[in-house]
This record gives sequence, C-alpha cells and structure tokens, in this order.
Amino acid sequence: MKNLVLILISIYTTSVSCQTNDLPESVYNTIRFDNVLLTDIINSKGNTTTIQSLIPVSFNINSGEDPGHWKEYESNSIYLLFQDGEQFLTPNNIQDYQLTNIKLFDNSKSLFINGIYIKVGDNISLLGNPSILTYSDGTKRIVYKLGSEVIRISFSEINNEVSLIEYEYYN
Repeated sequence: MKNLVLILISIYTTSVSCQTNDLPESVYNTIRFDNVLLTDIINSKGNTTTIQSLIPVSFNINSGEDPGHWKEYESNSIYLLFQDGEQFLTPNNIQDYQLTNIKLFDNSKSLFINGIYIKVGDNISLLGNPSILTYSDGTKRIVYKLGSEVIRISFSEINNEVSLIEYEYYN
C-alpha cells in the first residue's frame, strides 16, 4: 500500500510539472518587465531611487512591518512587492528587500520572454504553444518557472486574451 501511495504521488507530481514551462537560465536572464531586466529589478533590492529610475512611472509607495518588513510600489499599470527586509541587513544597516511579486495590469507594460513581447490584451497565440496549467478551481494559466520563481500569464478562456501577467518568488 505504501508503494502505491508513493507511485500515485509521483504520477501526480510529474503530471503537474509537465503543465509548466521550465525556463533555462539563459532565457531567464533575458526576461524583461516594461523593458527592464527582471534581474535588474531583483538587484534593486527595493531601493526607491533605483526602482523609480528603472521604471519611470508615478508610484504609490507603501511599506510596513507586519508580517515582516515589506515595501510595495503600485501604479495603474504595474505593481511590485519586496519583502523581508530585516532578514537581509547589510553592514551599513540598510535593509535589502527580496522581490516577491510583480503584476502587469494593462497594455501599457509588456513582458519579454522567450524572445517575444506580450502584454495584457494580446492573444496567447503569440507565445506559440506553451503548456497550460489548470488550477484546482478550473482556471487556466500559462506558467513559466525556474526554481522557486514563476511567471504566470492569466487569460480569458473565451477569447484567449491575456488578462494579467505576474511574477512570483516563493521562498
């Protein structure tokens, strides 16, 4: 019986991972949000001056300490969330934050992935034929992943138009 359970878990895990699109590091290093390399946004560590120079939009900036330290940048078109600053204290006692979330809400901002620009409102056919992940609630998304980082592209099943583009880091 124990072997049967392990086999079933293995089959389920394999089927779920087959529905995501694994990214090689060479592609990951070229991903851009609003024409800014994802790695540059990550390396900003939530520094306000750096974020505003990378993405010149009018942000509402909020921060807090519960739960944990966090800083968010929000506009009508893009959202960034950095978290857990107190865990990354440098010798100068400056808080470095880890990027945990990016969301693109409208068609003024694009994602560059696999050599293709895509934005909200575009048809998912621009992405070729990626695997589509079906969630337990029945919604479908295109999911690209590298390690503990994922990019999710939500779309309307009626017309296959992108409705939300999101990056998430799971720590």
